[in-house]
Amino acid sequence: MSEERETLIKRLKAEGFSDEQIEKILLALEGKVSTSQLVTRISPTGRGALFRLKRAFYAVVASEKADVKRSAEYWKEFAGKIIEAANTHNIQDVPCRIKLEYSIIIDAEGIKFLKPIAATIEVYDKVKEIKVI
Repeated sequence: MSEERETLIKRLKAEGFSDEQIEKILLALEGKVSTSQLVTRISPTGRGALFRLKRAFYAVVASEKADVKRSAEYWKEFAGKIIEAANTHNIQDVPCRIKLEYSIIIDAEGIKFLKPIAATIEVYDKVKEIKVI
């Protein structure tokens, strides 16, 4: 392992990154994994945003001719995390949109699949109400 890599790992650990996050960062820096992003339109509910994101994800899987089963496994796991976050913050019935960061990975056997990396949920709450008579 090079000195630069070791130094970077130490700095990232000092910043509080997990080993899994550090590995993703290193792979991205080495150019082995490229990331892309999907963004849904603003939906009336969080559930609707997740549904739109699911359709967009599977559309990308089809257009990239990626392995559907393997991509679906990663999607299901990650969708569970999104649902858990929505339940925690009670935003299932609030207008929002979701930005999903994903990577297209080709494993050692040459199988291409999509793997979600991170998601950002933008919540559009009413700030204030103005009544005009």
